Amino acid sequence: AVHSGYWSILYDQDGNWDSITWTDEFRHMLGFNNIIDFPNTLQACLERVHQKDKARIMKAYYKVVNDTTNDTDYDVDYRVKTKTGVYRWFRSVGKLICKADGTPKEFAGILFDVNDTYEHEYKDALTGGYSRKGFIREAESYFDSVSDKMELAVLYFNIKNLKAVNEIFGLKGGDWIIKYFYTQLCESKLEPVVTARLEADHFVCLVIKNKLDYAYLTERMSQVLNYEGRTIHMFLKCGIYFVEDKTMVVSRMIDRAKLAKKFIMDEYIKPYEVFEASMSQNYLGHAEIMADFENSIERNEFKVYFQPVVEAATGNLVSAEALVRWIHPKKGIISPDIFISELEKD
Repeated sequence: AVHSGYWSILYDQDGNWDSITWTDEFRHMLGFNNIIDFPNTLQACLERVHQKDKARIMKAYYKVVNDTTNDTDYDVDYRVKTKTGVYRWFRSVGKLICKADGTPKEFAGILFDVNDTYEHEYKDALTGGYSRKGFIREAESYFDSVSDKMELAVLYFNIKNLKAVNEIFGLKGGDWIIKYFYTQLCESKLEPVVTARLEADHFVCLVIKNKLDYAYLTERMSQVLNYEGRTIHMFLKCGIYFVEDKTMVVSRMIDRAKLAKKFIMDEYIKPYEVFEASMSQNYLGHAEIMADFENSIERNEFKVYFQPVVEAATGNLVSAEALVRWIHPKKGIISPDIFISELEKD
């Protein structure tokens, strides 16, 4: 099988696009035999490129040709529909060659078949959908194709107590639930643009804001399933991040949606939470406190105070309640509500 093929674009004396050449090796990778099947035109290739990837290809191209220093290399991966109608992943790398006056002379490169690598790294073996890497790549492609990223939201889901389900129903039962939920999410009224299983029982999807129905979301966060004749009550939690920063990378969007999930107070009443900037400050503050916890024990910063308990009838002191307080040298008194709740999480 052919795994690479050469391509070349020539420019006229004024630096305008003149002609394009696909080699036979290039054609063979796509399942075509000759120039009649696959002519030397841009349209021949571009019409077979996946719709979600076209914007990324052109963005990479113009980044190269608009670089006056000529230091930018062309390196982009995308899906192309082969002659059999199946999309495969390819990676195209190239270099722009310019004349002495800086006008383009030739743009040449090689197309590589990277489909096997993508299937391994960008797909989730259990669900057949995207992995974390796959989600990031697909979301980036979608962002490149839309005019306003801020009309979108990232939703982070977590199935509660799946470990207990694995103990009761075995790994087969747990895997069945994961695949069931993934399918339900893809086919839901949220109409996600991209959906992925990040790891274990954690999922993420990219949705258009006006598709987000909180009542529907709340309803779907509690489900009663039947597995091999046995009933399973499943509960989920969801963190939501509305895209606010056009320059933010997708991985940080996922992290913010995940952080919002941590602030759900009662998943049975409101199983979702929307990210707010204060959550990051709060989380970092708590993380800083807990990082100093063991050192504070060694420094004897925890003090015990005894609160007397008096019998109302006699007025006699009958016992005392021990109260612990953390006297931090920089932060002052840290409430037990903060450090005890964090220790319980750990």
